[in-house]
Amino acid sequence: METLRLETKGSPHVIIKLIEGDLRLVGQSGRVFEAQAPSKGQLTVRQEGERIELNCRAGCLVFLPSEAVVEAEAVSGDLHLTGVQGRSSVNRVGGDVRLRRAGEVHLGRIGGDLSVDKLTGALQIDAVGGDADVRDVRGDLQVGIMGGNLRLRQVDGAVEVEVGGDASVRLAPPPDTASRIRAGGDISAMLAADASAVVRVKAKGDVLLPNPSEQVVVEGPDVVCCGSGSASVDLACEGDLSLRLWGLGSAGRWSLDLQEEINARVNSSIAEMEASLDELGLDALSIDSGRIGHRVRKAVARAMRTAASGAGIAGAVGSAEDHSSPAGKAEPAGGDEERLSVLRMLEEGKINTQQAESLLSALGDEE
Repeated sequence: METLRLETKGSPHVIIKLIEGDLRLVGQSGRVFEAQAPSKGQLTVRQEGERIELNCRAGCLVFLPSEAVVEAEAVSGDLHLTGVQGRSSVNRVGGDVRLRRAGEVHLGRIGGDLSVDKLTGALQIDAVGGDADVRDVRGDLQVGIMGGNLRLRQVDGAVEVEVGGDASVRLAPPPDTASRIRAGGDISAMLAADASAVVRVKAKGDVLLPNPSEQVVVEGPDVVCCGSGSASVDLACEGDLSLRLWGLGSAGRWSLDLQEEINARVNSSIAEMEASLDELGLDALSIDSGRIGHRVRKAVARAMRTAASGAGIAGAVGSAEDHSSPAGKAEPAGGDEERLSVLRMLEEGKINTQQAESLLSALGDEE
């Protein structure tokens, strides 16, 4: 292991051209800058006053003063940044990005997933290839395009993001801000009950809105007003959209958290089921595991909407036509051919009785 140590005045400007591996940046108190890399990693560090240039042909671990400013051009592997309160910017990351207890951050293109927790400044990202889990950002959040799913909690600023998959967000928009969320899949949004905002919603699938109350005025099928409406929120998706209130007391929070937990467990179980069905080679027998999974998700969503409506949590506004089928196509009803294929596999011993019952149940779940 090669280690290089430098003394700084406490707020150096760190310039990184290329890291051909993972990069871990750890901010800490004091004035010491320390870089560690494998012996054959060709680690180079050059200091000119408070400017430090770093390059490495392998993965690299860097300890630096917490108030340092970081500018990086390219990281071929993963990026972990913790405790760096100065402004950080990275142009390209080939793998995943994890940000913890940092200041303002600007990222270019991320090839993998994004995980964020506790930023004291704004977060701006050009593109994320995978999923994102963002929590506790004390500033604006802006993401140009995201290929996967988004889970968003506690952003103290405007939110502007375009998601290729599903978006699950909790919003508390500050006054006089404008937020916009677009999703290629579903949107599940929760708005703070004491928020002052006008929310405009647009979805090709079903729409679930809060019941009118002292906190909420529903104007038509696509506009919800809370308070004086000093902030604006635009929500649009290709699938289903639900908008609910949070912060209505412990019972309301428990209900919303429970629904999130149910959704997470259902999605995990369905993913495992789809993988198992694909291993059995069901495609050759005209059984689409993805469509079965879609039917199960829709059935769970309908049951949760019914329960929420019965409890007075929200009111549903639905469309007669189902627009949320995979690839934007209308979903055909399960045919006798699929059921016969299941029975044939059971007879041939390829699946057991329990698996057959589950498949037949899913195939029989009419929309």
